[in-house]
Amino acid sequence: MSTRYYLSSVNSLFSITLDYILNHLTDFQLEELTILPSSIKNLLLKRLQFTKQLLRSPVFNDYLKAFANDRTSQVNLTCILVSDEILDILSSCSNLKRLDLTENGSICQFTSEGLSKLLMQTKNLNIFIAMKSDAVTDDILRILSTYCKKINGINIGGCQNISDKGLEFLSNMELEWLKISETQVTDEGIAAFVEGKCSQTLNELSIDNCHNITDIGLRKITECCPNLRVISFISCGAGSAFTDSLCFTRPVKQLFWEVKFVKMIRIEPKIVPEKEQENPYTAFVAMEYLLDKLKLLNYEVDFLSEIKLKPIHKYYFVVTKNSGEQFYLFTILAAWLIRKAGKQFSTPQEFDDPNTTIDTILAAVKEMGMQVGFSANKLKQGVGEQVVEVLDFLANVAITKQNLTFQTPNPPEEKEQETEIIDDESELNLDRVEEEMIAAYSDDSDDENIFRLDNIKPAKSELQQIDLKSTIDEESWKLEVERVLPLLKVTIKNENRDWRSHLEQMRNYKNNIDETLTPTKNQLEKLHKEISSTLDKIGNREKYLNRELETVLDNYRTLQDQLSKIKQKYRSISTGVAERNRELNNLNDKVESIKQQMEERGSSMTDGTPLVNIKKTIGKVKAEIIDMDVRIGVLESLLLQTKIREERQLENSFDHIVY
Repeated sequence: MSTRYYLSSVNSLFSITLDYILNHLTDFQLEELTILPSSIKNLLLKRLQFTKQLLRSPVFNDYLKAFANDRTSQVNLTCILVSDEILDILSSCSNLKRLDLTENGSICQFTSEGLSKLLMQTKNLNIFIAMKSDAVTDDILRILSTYCKKINGINIGGCQNISDKGLEFLSNMELEWLKISETQVTDEGIAAFVEGKCSQTLNELSIDNCHNITDIGLRKITECCPNLRVISFISCGAGSAFTDSLCFTRPVKQLFWEVKFVKMIRIEPKIVPEKEQENPYTAFVAMEYLLDKLKLLNYEVDFLSEIKLKPIHKYYFVVTKNSGEQFYLFTILAAWLIRKAGKQFSTPQEFDDPNTTIDTILAAVKEMGMQVGFSANKLKQGVGEQVVEVLDFLANVAITKQNLTFQTPNPPEEKEQETEIIDDESELNLDRVEEEMIAAYSDDSDDENIFRLDNIKPAKSELQQIDLKSTIDEESWKLEVERVLPLLKVTIKNENRDWRSHLEQMRNYKNNIDETLTPTKNQLEKLHKEISSTLDKIGNREKYLNRELETVLDNYRTLQDQLSKIKQKYRSISTGVAERNRELNNLNDKVESIKQQMEERGSSMTDGTPLVNIKKTIGKVKAEIIDMDVRIGVLESLLLQTKIREERQLENSFDHIVY
């Protein structure tokens, strides 16, 4: 049979390597740490934040500069002295999602200017925590609202330089939670904040020790923030009226506030009514009667099946367990009984105003004829004698309305059973037998304790012949035996208090332990030897690997140095190549443009269509010239004729004048 041994899990080689690097950071140069991949840098930075020795080291800033990169997502600096130099180093973390700066501002030395520069560079920030710091001002909140659009949670508790103006800047952001405890914020700043974009997204709000916030600001929060689930306003100026309305009108999951007790000692004796002095448990009895009446009205089918609840306990409305649930069940049960009594009554909802619900129930009860001698506040808790009294009255009215009649119960006749009287002497009392045995064996006389054989043998003179004759019938004897036989059986039950059984169990356990101890011990010793030998082998193998890989690691480091130099040269050369490539591209563009112009000119020179067009136009021009010449000749002949005609007319007119 083979035996399996299971060893506990150990850390991976990667995790052990990271721990080794952190524990021996002084053995590495900063250049060697900067060339590590970003994922390893982030893991080392995460572990560096919780290593106290390194946090107190004077070269912590150098290590932080070596590990911080553009893929770092979260940084926690609550355990170190934060300065502007550290904030300047974190400016390279452009994808920073969470930033924890301080928990106690007295140990920090950074300024508002350094924090502003950092926030301007971290535009992907989601969570910002800086508590009790004088460097966090309203201007910092303005920068957050301007540059960090993706932020959804801020904790600036204890920052005394935060005022209403800073909350006005935050009103434009879609925050999910905000903690501004111990600040100078007033009701005006709260009102401006909850009226902004965050009114629909805010889930958690903490305004502890904000003494300038009163019921007005708190009521504004509940009105404008429907999705608020967690609110804390310890040591604020909130009254009891606000807390009562908040608990019953909003589905708040967590609510924190502080109640200050001024004087809780009663000097005068408490006045107790006579009814309570006589019987303080009347409410329990009335609740049992009420439950019986509800069962008569078949409330399990008509009432509980609709709201899908289990049957209530017989003391449900007497003992306080969950006041909110009990009050809601009281209101809907009262509404159901009022409808059973024949009146119209709407079922109250879970988030209705409790004061209006109680007033409507009491008004309906008074209309039915009940004399109400207590205040409405007695019904707010949903438990108590007054709650049972109201429900009992409504149940009585509903039963009378249902015309239910009660008849006198007829108990069944009980027949007396004949019991056989058994003589006490037939029973065997074990306790008495044990006492007699102890008394017999505890006698101090030694002579009576000696067993003598002579006493057993009777003397011959004492021997008498006895004539045994049976006068009893055989069948009656058998019947008597059957009757007495069950009574003669003795059953001894083992009791848990019997020390004898405990002693026997202890002996059995001891024997079992002795039997299993030796093989178990041998197996454990064998396992211990195997584990120790395995650990020795692992240690020797580690030493061997360290010796064998030492030269390889040295070569690796030299190659890394060479590679970094080659990369640097490549970067310097690649910049010149890039410039020359740009010039080459420009020259290629110029050559292409020149080629295009030459092609256009060559195509225009080899093409004969322009000459043909010129010839056609020349022919058209010649034809037009000929036409114009003809028209000119016609016009000249017409002008000549007109001139001749005018001369003739002049001559004729002159001749007439001479004659």
